[in-house]
Amino acid sequence: MLTVLAASLACAAACAQTTQFEGYSAAFSLNRFSSSTSLTSEDGRLNYGGQSWNGSIQAAYGFALKANSVLSIGGTFTFGNVEGGGENFGIGESRYRAKNAYSIYVEPGFVLNEKTLAYAKLSSETAKGSAEVFGNPEYSKRIQGTGFGFGLRTMLDQNKFVQVEVKDINYGSADVGDGYTYKPKSVVGSIGLGMKF
Repeated sequence: MLTVLAASLACAAACAQTTQFEGYSAAFSLNRFSSSTSLTSEDGRLNYGGQSWNGSIQAAYGFALKANSVLSIGGTFTFGNVEGGGENFGIGESRYRAKNAYSIYVEPGFVLNEKTLAYAKLSSETAKGSAEVFGNPEYSKRIQGTGFGFGLRTMLDQNKFVQVEVKDINYGSADVGDGYTYKPKSVVGSIGLGMKF
């Protein structure tokens, strides 16, 4: 009898912890992107790097799977450019960036305690790859890729939370004209403040 009572109390405590992370949520994050761009042509390959700060919004829904685990499904939209670097060759500057980046993700999480969730993130990433090659007009192509990351989310009270996250994003290549192929990737660190509804 005591064993059944102890097990019931443990289950109730675990379920109470998962409910902190269930349901709808939204967040705003400040992001630091460290990006690189591979530019390939018949003459070879050039590699560039760039750093940028921007903001993003996130919306998600979390499902409790079992004691101490939550699965969230959501999406993000990033404001501003993600700079991929460039070079001035004298005859013109080459500059590479991604714009209007957004993602759709799944996020399995494990409840560490009643206030903190550790999670992994697998995302489908989309952006508009933009390139100005040697002073030629800007080329824009839709680029797609995948992201993988880890993070921590901590409840400040019943509704508000903070989160920190690191994610690696690898996009596919896109033809940006004049025989050049553009392939960006980024590592992004973010800190965010959110609300659970």
